[in-house]
Amino acid sequence: DCGAGKYSGAAASACSNCTAGKYSSTVGATRETVCTFCPLREFSPNSGAQTCQICEPDSAPTVAEGATSCSLCYDGLISESGINCLLGTACAPDEFLRGGDCLKCNNFISGLVIAASFLSFVGVTYYVNEVATSRAKMVRLKVLSTFFQVSELTTLINIPWPRIVFMTLPFQLPISDSKCLASGSGWNLIHTFHAYIYIPVAVFIATYYVAKKHPAKSP
Repeated sequence: DCGAGKYSGAAASACSNCTAGKYSSTVGATRETVCTFCPLREFSPNSGAQTCQICEPDSAPTVAEGATSCSLCYDGLISESGINCLLGTACAPDEFLRGGDCLKCNNFISGLVIAASFLSFVGVTYYVNEVATSRAKMVRLKVLSTFFQVSELTTLINIPWPRIVFMTLPFQLPISDSKCLASGSGWNLIHTFHAYIYIPVAVFIATYYVAKKHPAKSP
């Protein structure tokens, strides 16, 4: 009989090993189907494995099942799925990065998300201009904005947050991303960086000159 990690077909004269990435604890197996893929965050580097090895806490297998190795994450952080390292993951042109994992793009929803983000920015700018003369309202607005900023930073920590946490934070909807719309135009992270820095500055300058030209009347 074949030992664990091996199998033999009906007409085979010798036992065959389960391939790397699979394992079998069955003795006397007569079919290849007894060889099972290693589960998530486990791996089998060699053929004929009886059990799978467990990935180190700061390493990632890059596949959901059937891994043959786990690569050390230089930052020590793992993605939400446990498959990839949180940083350094490269996605295909029709995918976007969320929580260290690559998800399929939906360009229609991407457009809606970008439009909503822009409108929210315009709305906040208008609101700030309206409440700028009220110290109490400005304090409340500052507290709220600080909450969102801190919340965004906490999502970078390797903690098993519930999905609802990510969906209640701004720009964290796990459905799409601006990269989906820009993937065919040559847009990259450098362009994104400049957009985040200079577009708000340009809007601030524009609103400053508008406010200077049309000063608010004192109550």
